[in-house]
Amino acid sequence: MRTARHHKRTGVGATMLQHILREAERRTYRRFSLETGSQDHFLPARSLLCILRLSGLRPVWAVCR
Repeated sequence: MRTARHHKRTGVGATMLQHILREAERRTYRRFSLETGSQDHFLPARSLLCILRLSGLRPVWAVCR
């Protein structure tokens, strides 16, 4: 998922991800996978996962502490 430059830091990414998660729950998905990189340019994505309390995902756990 990428956010257009002029929409960054406006909540668009969080809104989209929350919508996707609600839809997965509505469809009773038993598994939902997200992937992000560990390089510095992925920090905004990892931070978003922390903000949305998705820190149980092992790759981002250290970032959320």
